[in-house]
Amino acid sequence: MMKRPEQIDEMVEYRKDHLNPMMSISYNPLPIYIKKSEGQYFYDQNDRKLLDCINNVSHVGHCNPYYVERISKQFGILNTNSRFLYDVLNNATEKLLSLFPPELCVVTWANSGSEANDLAIQMARIHTGNEGIVCLDGSYHGHTELTMKVSPYKWNKNYKKPKEVIIAKSPCTYRGEYHDKENSSELYAKDLRKQLLRKPKVACFIAESMQSCGGQVIPNRDYLKEIYQVINEKGGVCIADEVQTGMGRLGSHFWAFEYYGVIPDIVTVGKALGNGYPVSAVICTKKIAESFAKRGIEYFNTYGANPIACTAAESVIDIIRNDKLQENAREVGAYLNGKFQDLLRFSQVGDIRGMGFFQGIDVVESKESRKPDPKMALRIRQEVRQRGVLISVDGPYHNVLKFKPPMVFNKENADTLIETLTSVLEMIAAEDTNRENGNGVHEKVNGVHHPEEKVNGVHHPEENGVNGFHKEIEASAQH
Repeated sequence: MMKRPEQIDEMVEYRKDHLNPMMSISYNPLPIYIKKSEGQYFYDQNDRKLLDCINNVSHVGHCNPYYVERISKQFGILNTNSRFLYDVLNNATEKLLSLFPPELCVVTWANSGSEANDLAIQMARIHTGNEGIVCLDGSYHGHTELTMKVSPYKWNKNYKKPKEVIIAKSPCTYRGEYHDKENSSELYAKDLRKQLLRKPKVACFIAESMQSCGGQVIPNRDYLKEIYQVINEKGGVCIADEVQTGMGRLGSHFWAFEYYGVIPDIVTVGKALGNGYPVSAVICTKKIAESFAKRGIEYFNTYGANPIACTAAESVIDIIRNDKLQENAREVGAYLNGKFQDLLRFSQVGDIRGMGFFQGIDVVESKESRKPDPKMALRIRQEVRQRGVLISVDGPYHNVLKFKPPMVFNKENADTLIETLTSVLEMIAAEDTNRENGNGVHEKVNGVHHPEEKVNGVHHPEENGVNGFHKEIEASAQH
């Protein structure tokens, strides 16, 4: 195994001693010591440039000059809270609302995606007077007590499904229960109707229109219309979590819900909205906002909607528009998807799904079985990392290689990613051939072969999931 630099050993040991042990470290046991970033690149302690294919937080690029200048300038002018009047709050709100259909016309500013989703569920419950929540299997919506209830991706044997939560089947077109049925959306809706016969009082359905932590799941185009209808029949409202899929990332549409031709009652936005600054928002209809107000309890957020947060959000929207980053995601994403399809020739690649800068590669033990291969996915990630390219692993089985880079990612970067993945997959294919011929297999390439990750004795399959949701508990979670 490649020896870890002493400096990194010291940093890891410090974290073990003084930070919460459930804060995972990516790429362990060879974590990356980052010194600076720019555009779509990280630079490590040796000034080695690493291509960032995973950072959907630095949406318009790391250290974007316009963004940095705007925020720095605002820090020198004013930073207070939203109980006062200041121009940038109205300006940011107006620009954000311009991205939505007119029905969604009220904004509540917050700090994180978790906070926004928590607030959205509260709004839905207050508006409907109901408690029941429907979420998708394998979903993740945050780390607050309320959002953990609707995040099966995070559950394990120590966290049981809450009684008020109904888990709808994941509409995965590759591994979902009805993936091979032409009327799959109707069947998923039919199943949900049956589930709701036992849970008549539904407050809301919360879902990413395309599941991210759930494994880059892209439902069929009619899916949300079918499911939204079921929820509306029960008097519930529909919440679209756009924290990971929104802000032009898909290329074809600014928001994932637009791809499906639906208008949610509530939309949540985070991550990309601040490009690294903690800012999020809940966008809802006038009626839901009025219901929330009738409770008579002031909503105040110390940092939500402060001038810096609003400047960050306004700057991100300006950059997306002025630099045509949505168009870039559409063009480069289509180019990359074509290149990804070529990887299907490798036995480990079971499926390619996604669009724009939101794509995934499903790693399997064999194409015939479609059985997830999380160890192989982690190995590919580590091998690619050793070659200077950063990708992540996600999904309920931790076997999906995720691609969600800064929006400034270009065709040259796409070629680098594909060439690197191809090189690694060819190496693995050669190992398989040697094994079949009885010639032995080299277990280490560039000194690395690390199918497992542990920090403080805890298995961390990926930075987005600590004790990831496993299918062996799925049955018990749904009953």
